[in-house]
This record gives sequence, C-alpha cells and structure tokens, in this order.
Amino acid sequence: MTDLPLHRSRALSKDEKLAQTGKLTRAYRAWCREQLDEALAGAHGATVAELMNLLDRLELNSAAALLDFIRHSDWNSISYDIRLVVLHEINTSITRMRERHGLPPFDDPLPGQPDNVFRIVRSILAPSPAHDRRLSPSEVATAERTGRNDKAASE
Repeated sequence: MTDLPLHRSRALSKDEKLAQTGKLTRAYRAWCREQLDEALAGAHGATVAELMNLLDRLELNSAAALLDFIRHSDWNSISYDIRLVVLHEINTSITRMRERHGLPPFDDPLPGQPDNVFRIVRSILAPSPAHDRRLSPSEVATAERTGRNDKAASE
C-alpha cells in the first residue's frame, strides 16, 4: 500500500485557470455594478448620476471639469463607502480614456512632482494622513496608530 496523502491537491490546467479567472472577473464586475446601482438608488443618487454622466463623456481635456465637479460637491455628506464606489468609477473611467488615446493606463507622478487628476480626486474623496501632506512613514504610522487623520497627529 502506498502512503498517499488524504487531501491531494491537483494542479489546475491552464484552461481551468483561465476559466476560474474569467469567472472571478465576471463576479467582481457584477459586484462593482451592484455597488454602483446602490449608490445611484441612494440618497445621493443625483450627485452620483451627474458624475457618471460626466465620466461617460471623459476626454483628455476634461480634467478641469472633473476637478470642478469633485471640488464643488458636498462629499462630507456622502458615506465613505459611496465615495469609494465613486473613486473606483473615476479610476476605471480615467484608465479606459487613457488607453483609448494610446497612453499608459496609469501615470502617477514621482515624488516632488505635482499630483495628477486622480490623486487630487482621491485626496478629496478618500483623504488619509498620507494625502493631507507628504508625511514621513513614521508620521503615517503614528497617525494610523492613534486613529487621527490630521496633521496634528505627526506634531
């Protein structure tokens, strides 16, 4: 008798891996769509719908319009979860628009360079200690440990 383990894991074939990846991708996209539908149906659905309309028309020269909309909307009255859904939609739209124009999907600035549109939007929608200003790693760790999201956490 051979000593075979009771639970043998078998390696997935290349086709099985692709099928599994496709299934997970479809499930993720369906979940994202559900999240967006909930945001559109919620108390701030008009703001989300207006933003989605703007994102549907996003072009390379739309940065000012997007930033203007983001800066002049009352995000503090909108739940953090909805803001994250909105941030995901903005990221997806910017990425698709850049690829449509033959640009790399992401173009984050190097340290010391001005923030790009997405990073500015993220700092408004989902602020964190690291985005308030360029904090050192120890300042970020202190802010996270103390639960403070202001510059005073590092002073």
